[in-house]
Amino acid sequence: MSGEDPVTSDELSAFLRAARHAGSREPGHIDLFTKSQSGASLDLTAAADQLGILYSKIGDGIDVSSDAIDDALGTGR
Repeated sequence: MSGEDPVTSDELSAFLRAARHAGSREPGHIDLFTKSQSGASLDLTAAADQLGILYSKIGDGIDVSSDAIDDALGTGR
């Protein structure tokens, strides 16, 4: 998403919005993991905290419910 730099809240917001509305099925949860070009895990929690979105940390990634995305980003259909 952003090379070796930390993931920004703008990048995470754009990705969550796209994932939220991808496909024809309603996702209950979105699990998101990111890696740098060198294969290192990128932290998503700081960007999620800046967005004020509720999430659960799972390993090196985050789990976000569709409702939490809608509440924080206003992306409901």
